[in-house]
Amino acid sequence: MDLQRWVGRKVTIGTTDGHYVSGRVVAIEGPEIVVAVGESTVRLRSADVDRVQPAPPEQVEFVK
Repeated sequence: MDLQRWVGRKVTIGTTDGHYVSGRVVAIEGPEIVVAVGESTVRLRSADVDRVQPAPPEQVEFVK
């Protein structure tokens, strides 16, 4: 999956274990995707990303 194209965009990410993250993709660092979620930063292994879709600007950022 080409995650680089999502850098700088607000997205919702679904993981392979059923969790979701909504935030702005900050960077791809080696095997990890770095996502800004509010005031926090979340790092996900790229291998754990099941799907990525654009999120509307008004969507609340969250980790579930």
